[in-house]
Amino acid sequence: PPTVPLPTPIHTYTNHSPVPSSLQAKRVDGSPPSIIIGIDEAGRGPIIGPMVYSLAYCSSEFGAGVLPNCEFADSKKLTEPKRWELMKRVCTESVGDGEDENALSNNLGYAITSLTALDISSSMLRPSSLVVNLNEQAHTATIELIKAVIQRLREEVCENVIIAGVYIDTVGPPASYVKKLRQFFSVDDVKEIRVEKKADATYPIVSAASVVAKVTRDWFLECAAKETGCAEGYENWGSGYPSDPRTSSWINGKLDPWFGWDLNIRYSWGTARDAFNRSKVSVEMRWEHE
Repeated sequence: PPTVPLPTPIHTYTNHSPVPSSLQAKRVDGSPPSIIIGIDEAGRGPIIGPMVYSLAYCSSEFGAGVLPNCEFADSKKLTEPKRWELMKRVCTESVGDGEDENALSNNLGYAITSLTALDISSSMLRPSSLVVNLNEQAHTATIELIKAVIQRLREEVCENVIIAGVYIDTVGPPASYVKKLRQFFSVDDVKEIRVEKKADATYPIVSAASVVAKVTRDWFLECAAKETGCAEGYENWGSGYPSDPRTSSWINGKLDPWFGWDLNIRYSWGTARDAFNRSKVSVEMRWEHE
């Protein structure tokens, strides 16, 4: 997928799809298009690899009439081949005399921000007064994605484009998250903001974002493993979650007593700290001001 540049970046990056052709077409009645946005992530909990935030968007009409029949769902409930099939349909442009006006690539746009393990860790391992926790990193990524896509739509589609709704799978308490988002987006900017648990199972536009995020993360991990010469190790990474016995075994078995692991590991996770402590060769670091 085009969401993963090669070689895989060690720092956080953002990738945008082209604005879908259906949104760029002039409307018969001359009215500004109405857009819906869905946001979800993949890789929040794992100790290995990036946390990918994905935003998907389409017209309100497409979102209500066609998208519910496109087989999107919570990405964790779809098989890997199905996720890849859907991602291919999103990324492969439909062209020619037989162009399908309902093709996903002609109607569904996306943007992703991949927060790499290195940047996640460096933000969380700062001196206490400067720590940026995972929730705050997630909120910032979400807000910046929304800002960037709205600006892109205003520049390439219509200056007074209508953002009818933004639907987000929650990070933290939904009510306080909505309140925070409203500090950045007025009702004039975004008519409706809904932050809900399991939004990826409720709103197809969030389900689409979920699939893009999951495929992006999976491909990033596969490419990163090959680049670091541990393709065999990648097979033993397991799910990347600390509770997975395969992941725990790999973390403890591949620990270098001096350097730890490569940059695909989140050193800020308790699992990494515990592995260092068990190795009996790690050195505790104390910040001078503390």
